[in-house]
Amino acid sequence: MKYLQRALAVAEERGYFNAPELLRLQEEVPEWLRALAHEDGLAKLEARIGLPVPGALREYYACPQLACFLEASMDGEVFLKDPYVADGEPPQVVNWWGRPHLAIAFHGHSGMICAVRLGEEDPLVFWGFEDEPYEDKRGPPLSFSEWVFRHVDNHKARLDP
Repeated sequence: MKYLQRALAVAEERGYFNAPELLRLQEEVPEWLRALAHEDGLAKLEARIGLPVPGALREYYACPQLACFLEASMDGEVFLKDPYVADGEPPQVVNWWGRPHLAIAFHGHSGMICAVRLGEEDPLVFWGFEDEPYEDKRGPPLSFSEWVFRHVDNHKARLDP
């Protein structure tokens, strides 16, 4: 683990992966996400999108517990189930600023997509709609590994009284 080690260490140290909700979600991981935990699944995705899957996402896909944690803890849908409507199999590619971005989540209420910019080993995370990115004025975009780490690290603060 190169990119997500920090997030995994904190999640394991705090026992997040043993939480009943996460254990239950492991039964619901969609087949497309399970397939990406293996090289042949990644190869099929790369052939479909015409680009390599970034190293940080390879680590993420190899760790379904981390996907379950994000599914349970963030205000978004990382399993990309309904109401996510897209042509073809998830994850889908959206083009923002003339560059391909791979969808990793969506916000169920607004339909906003969370996607990482392809072509980088630890890509930046952006939110937007299928046809337009959202320019967040709160600060610069985070790398995928930092974005995941912040979700894990900040989760305890939301659990504490």
